[in-house]
Amino acid sequence: MSPAKFCWTIFMEEKLLTMEELTKLYPKLSAKLPEEAIQVATKEQTKKGYDTTGYGYQYIVNRMNEVLGPSHWRQIVEIIKEVPKGDKLVEVTMRVTVQIGNWISGTFVPIAEQVAFGGHASMTLSDAYKGAHTNTLKKALAMFGVGKEAYEGSLDDDNRAPDFREKMKNISSKEVNNDSSDFEEFEDFEEETENKPIKAKLLEPIQIKKSKQGASYGTAKIVTKEGEILQLVVFGKELERIQNMKPNQIISVIGEFKDSPVNGRQLIAKDFVA
Repeated sequence: MSPAKFCWTIFMEEKLLTMEELTKLYPKLSAKLPEEAIQVATKEQTKKGYDTTGYGYQYIVNRMNEVLGPSHWRQIVEIIKEVPKGDKLVEVTMRVTVQIGNWISGTFVPIAEQVAFGGHASMTLSDAYKGAHTNTLKKALAMFGVGKEAYEGSLDDDNRAPDFREKMKNISSKEVNNDSSDFEEFEDFEEETENKPIKAKLLEPIQIKKSKQGASYGTAKIVTKEGEILQLVVFGKELERIQNMKPNQIISVIGEFKDSPVNGRQLIAKDFVA
């Protein structure tokens, strides 16, 4: 081997990222992002019925590029499903695998990876794809520490507007009468998990409505232990069971989460118990 080729080989080997080095880089990956990365959206903007706080997508990507370098990580995107939701919406569900490692002779060799699932509903397919991708990528990168505050709750607590925090405080004390004994049996709540019982408190009596096809369904506002207000939607046989329930009654719901541009975040009940 010529001296020049030998030196180039050593240089390439020194540039390879190892698991030990990645572990040492975690403090840099997980360090808080700059304040300008925080994005606060009002319920009027999100159409979800509540304010949200999170990190901008590009700031998350920038952190990965700055700490690891663009050539030491990649994402693999897979479409799980693409389905119409009603007359106007389309929902895209996606899986994103983020791998950290090294490109060697044109092949990416991972030393660590994380997988996340997520989705988004929008009136256009392109926006549904964009929203699903950014949401899911953020979840995957948070597992490596990047933007983790958005999922552990500390970002929201620190950066929500004072009037929003005061509003949630008033809801807890006045509308919900939320004392700790009401929620003693609550299990951990994972926002996107389906078929897991979600315990919540009714904020109002069920309201009976008619769909365009003439079918009856019911809606009511509910609040989880975490203080998130959702719109509960009930169909079929479950509708008759819930009509006589009163505000402040605790229910356990198995259902599916949906984002409605009109009604905000919804929990479509498949089954429930009082």
